[in-house]
Amino acid sequence: ELDFLLEAKNSEKVLENFWKLSPHIANYIYAPKVYWNLSTSKLLIMEFVDGAQVNDVKSIRKLGIDPHEVSRLVSQAFAEMMFKHGFVHCDPHAANLLVRPVPSEKKSILGKRKPQLILIDHGLYKELDATTKFNYAALWKVLMCSLYFFHL
Repeated sequence: ELDFLLEAKNSEKVLENFWKLSPHIANYIYAPKVYWNLSTSKLLIMEFVDGAQVNDVKSIRKLGIDPHEVSRLVSQAFAEMMFKHGFVHCDPHAANLLVRPVPSEKKSILGKRKPQLILIDHGLYKELDATTKFNYAALWKVLMCSLYFFHL
């Protein structure tokens, strides 16, 4: 996190990966726009984006968003990054994950709105090679199978 131009490139790369490799959820993932003409390696100027912290259930509900949809979106977004993109945001705490309603969508008949996950702080990413992705997937498979068998 010492070179803000690298952080800016990461923010654009993560969005590019979603549009190219995971277009089915790309509209639900966002990163603030970088103002390249105002940014340097020591100063990063990005768009201000307002949203609720991902763990603030009360604020999420006030936005008309179902918290369960938020949890599904966060899980799906990070699974896509880990298992498909191989480029993972490595600082996913509540202050770096915001939620807002998808700007282009209207409320449903029930008054609910779809969530958009806003990824902030792109200074720390990890590139995963194919072997690491495979081994991590195998670990999750074993964990899920173990949970299933222990509940029988």
